[in-house]
Amino acid sequence: MITLNACDIITPKSYEAEICQTIAIDRLKHPGSFEKSSIMEKNNMDDLKVVHISFQAWNDYKVPMPHNIEC
Repeated sequence: MITLNACDIITPKSYEAEICQTIAIDRLKHPGSFEKSSIMEKNNMDDLKVVHISFQAWNDYKVPMPHNIEC
């Protein structure tokens, strides 16, 4: 099995994605547990950028729970 370390890091693609990620982290009770799994950016019909982030974060029992945010 080959591990690609560079693929483990998903960086925000745009300024809007960075803002959306910051909002997601700020809303978490345990922000240090934020672990991003995917980012998708698209333009809607009004030509506004929509960012969708899927991630995991701990609950109070330190169990990783899946979350999504769309900005």
